[in-house]
Amino acid sequence: MKWALTGRHAWLHARGELVHLGAALATQADVPPLDRLLRRVRGELEEWQQIEADGEDLRHLATAACARVAVADAALDHRLARLGDALIANGEPERYARFFPEPHEEVIALGLACELPAAMLAAERLAEAGSEDGGSELAETHLEPLRAAIQLGTVALSDRAHAYAELGRHQARLEAWLESHGAIVATTRATLARVAGERGLSERWVRAFFAGG
Repeated sequence: MKWALTGRHAWLHARGELVHLGAALATQADVPPLDRLLRRVRGELEEWQQIEADGEDLRHLATAACARVAVADAALDHRLARLGDALIANGEPERYARFFPEPHEEVIALGLACELPAAMLAAERLAEAGSEDGGSELAETHLEPLRAAIQLGTVALSDRAHAYAELGRHQARLEAWLESHGAIVATTRATLARVAGERGLSERWVRAFFAGG
């Protein structure tokens, strides 16, 4: 076995090794010790297939979550740009500074996770603006759309974090399987060597059960 292989390569190599080993053991299924090995190998291959299917599903969920983050980011960018432009058009730099301690263009460039605190501050200022001259109109135009964009972004980031956490747990499961697989292959090799010794077969017969010899 070439356990210098890592990551996805090691995972796919393990499946190929199991397929080869299972097919080879099936030719000797009338030998009781090898019949037991065959059942074990088939069970391990079924587990590999389940882990692979689960991983594919999780990768799809993560991709979908990232897509929602991208859309939410664009939506929040749009709302902040609209609000910032409206404040600048009013020609009141003091009010603008209350909403955006940093220029809104720089806030927009930060990305969704870093934008949200600034967007929440702007929403708070809008909610307070009703008693100010011109503030009520500003709030009526921008507050609810901005709140909706904040909510969309918050949910999207939470979904992405959950998807990434699930992928992390899946990776741990995969690595545990690979560790167990290594032990099973070593046990299988030892059993085959014992059977070969009992039947007067050569080391070449043992190597034939493993992909690459």
